[in-house]
Amino acid sequence: MAHQKLELVQIYKLRVTLQHIEPDIYRTLVVPSSFSLREFHELLQCAFGWENCHLHAFRDPKGVTYTSAQEGMFAMEMGEDDIDDASVQLKEVLRAKGGRLSYEYDFGDGWEHEVVLLEKGRPNGKELYPSVVDGARNCPPEDCGGPFGYAELVEIAQTKRRGGKLDEEDEERLEWFGDFDPEAFDLDEVNKRVVSRGKQS
Repeated sequence: MAHQKLELVQIYKLRVTLQHIEPDIYRTLVVPSSFSLREFHELLQCAFGWENCHLHAFRDPKGVTYTSAQEGMFAMEMGEDDIDDASVQLKEVLRAKGGRLSYEYDFGDGWEHEVVLLEKGRPNGKELYPSVVDGARNCPPEDCGGPFGYAELVEIAQTKRRGGKLDEEDEERLEWFGDFDPEAFDLDEVNKRVVSRGKQS
């Protein structure tokens, strides 16, 4: 996922919002329209703070699935109708302003994200792409039980901050997930992760 200065390709401004959680957890990104969905997956992992340790898939409004076969602990073969996400570019599935795509990460916890194309334009020659230009709130911890488990975790953390009493199970749960602040969001830190991932690609 190398950072590039681009002249010919279009730049997409996209808002990606984690579903079934309030208030919104979202990231707004600018990215070359030539990015493959696999590259976009890697970018989203950095932008949100996921650890890329679970399966993922994109789905378009027609229900077509774009994913990748994976090996190891979370081995998965692609379905016969699935399309390799490394072979498809963003511009092929998001053609017009307002176009939508879904992105699911961790099929067990079921983290669903809505991807919306906000703007299309030409690159600014002074900027590097991709980057995150806006966002709100912290990414949920991995393996916390999806939106329902996350809501419970936030409630437990808020109870402790207010000085409320927690039972042993809740205390252990907080200890497991560490010092988690659901409202934390630092745009500079997010972009440092994006740049770091780009250098590794």
